[in-house]
Amino acid sequence: MIERIKQLIEASGLSVRAFAVKIGLNQPTLDRMIKGINAINVNCLNSILAAFPDVSAEWLMRGEGEMYKVDPRTSNYERLDKLVDTISTLQSVINDKSETIAQLNQHIKQLENKTK
Repeated sequence: MIERIKQLIEASGLSVRAFAVKIGLNQPTLDRMIKGINAINVNCLNSILAAFPDVSAEWLMRGEGEMYKVDPRTSNYERLDKLVDTISTLQSVINDKSETIAQLNQHIKQLENKTK
């Protein structure tokens, strides 16, 4: 399990200190766990899984399967696609509202011309 935590720290791109902060532990505690001085406890595992929701609990605890539940790159692409869809939808709404505003402004001008 220690080796898998080391792999996760490396894969995260964080320093040990930043990783410890992210999972809510102080660095000396995490260092002692990584060095095998202190046992890795359930709270530490839960904190890691909470901070890294894409990490497979099965992989972290048993070493079975892949590190990530889904490929994080695929996950990012899916999020990006959703953002693009959202932006596109919002742009359509903005365009519709702009068109409505233009029509209402034209109608106002027509009404103003009738009252003159």
